[in-house]
Amino acid sequence: MNKITILTRSKEPFIREVPVGMSYLNYVSTFTTASEANTNIRKALDLIETPYMAIVDSDDDIPGFFPEPQKGIIYGDNRVRQNGIIEIRKNPEFTTDEFYKNPFMFHKAIVNVAELKVVMDAIGPQLPHNFYSFHYYFVAITMGAYYDPMFQPIWEKKPGSLWSKLDHGIWTGLKVIKAQQGDYLKKIARYKKEIGYVNET
Repeated sequence: MNKITILTRSKEPFIREVPVGMSYLNYVSTFTTASEANTNIRKALDLIETPYMAIVDSDDDIPGFFPEPQKGIIYGDNRVRQNGIIEIRKNPEFTTDEFYKNPFMFHKAIVNVAELKVVMDAIGPQLPHNFYSFHYYFVAITMGAYYDPMFQPIWEKKPGSLWSKLDHGIWTGLKVIKAQQGDYLKKIARYKKEIGYVNET
């Protein structure tokens, strides 16, 4: 059984080649806000059959190397491409303090599907500023995060794109997440208990 699904979201059906041993899902949808993007991600999760997934936008290259999935989050260094120039943004080992300094560290990461579904269902697909890496953050807290510097996904960052617009406003949402982190974690733990959830990945 394959372990990782490459998830691409697009307005029209979009077919692409993925590395051997990986699955591919094209979720046809439209979104103009981060809120809509989060809702679409949650719907797509129900269609994924592998234990892990990675979001790769239709205009992003698929990384040539994917690490063996482990823990809740697997991430590396982001290769950000703007105007044809690639900048490697190094990420640190995960701690809560490091995430608050760099909330983009999990952008393009590989995530445990079952855990992400539970997190999104427990605290809702919409969080302050509606940035899905906030959900990844709670997966990292509950299941751990593994940093592999050999994993370097490419982020095609176009001027005026949705995520470019989020760059400056994300810090406001981050303050809310930090202030309410304890409440969010209680909701996750309570929801897991209610549904008898055990992650067997």
